[in-house]
Amino acid sequence: MAKTLAALHPAWVFSHQTAALFYGLSVSYSCLGKVHYTTPCRAGGQDKGYTCHHQTKAAEWRMIDGVRVSSPERMLYDCLRSLPFADALVIADGALREGVSTREKLERYLGWHAGGRGIRYVRQVLESADGRAESGAESIARATVISLGVPIYDLQLVVADLERPGKTYRLDIVLRRSDDTLVDLEVDGRQKYELLNGPDDAVTAMMAERQREAAITAHGILVARIVAADAGNRPVMERKLRAYGVIP
Repeated sequence: MAKTLAALHPAWVFSHQTAALFYGLSVSYSCLGKVHYTTPCRAGGQDKGYTCHHQTKAAEWRMIDGVRVSSPERMLYDCLRSLPFADALVIADGALREGVSTREKLERYLGWHAGGRGIRYVRQVLESADGRAESGAESIARATVISLGVPIYDLQLVVADLERPGKTYRLDIVLRRSDDTLVDLEVDGRQKYELLNGPDDAVTAMMAERQREAAITAHGILVARIVAADAGNRPVMERKLRAYGVIP
C-alpha cells in the first residue's frame, strides 16, 4: 500500500511502523492498521481511512525500493514514543538485532531531541531493548515479564550438552527464582514446525526438542514453555511464572 501511495505522492515520507517494514523489521499485527506518512503540511496525526498523516518541519529520510522512508533513527524515535511498550520493544529489539541502528546512534539522536515529547518513555524502551532477542514473540514475552516486575537474568544463555561434547543450546529468556534456580522461558512459535515435510520430519523435530530439553534440565535449569499467542497475555504469563516459582 505504501509503495502504491508513493507512486501517487512521491514527496511523502513514510514513517513510524510503516517505515519499520521497509527496514525489514518485525511489527506487531495490531500496529499495521494504518499507513503512516509525514509531510510539512498541517493536520499532523490525523487518521483518514487507512492512512495516518504526521507533520514535520524537516523530514529525515532515505530512499528504499524507490520510496522515501524515515531515517532509521527517526523511525525508531517515532515508533518508540508512540507505541505500547511491548510493540515498541519488538521494533527496538529488531533494529538492534538486524543492525538497522545501534544503541550509540540512538543515544546520540535522543541527545539532539532532549526535552522532546515522549523522550523519557523512549529511553525506558531503549533501556530494555536487546538485540539478542530472536523473534517478535520473544520480545513481547520479555515485555510482559518486565511489566510483571520480574528481572531478566539473561537472554540466549548458552549451555552445553553434557552427553555430546561440543554441542550447545541457547535459551530464550532466562529468569531466576529466589533460591537461585534458573528458569528457561521458551517461546514456541509455529514457523519451525510449519515447514516440516510429513510425519517423519515431525517425529525428528519432536525428538530433537526432547533431547534439547533434557540437556537443559541436566544443568538444573527448569524449562517453562509458552506459545507465541500467549506471549502478551499478562494473566497467563503471571500464572505460568508463579507456577515455576519465579513470582513468589
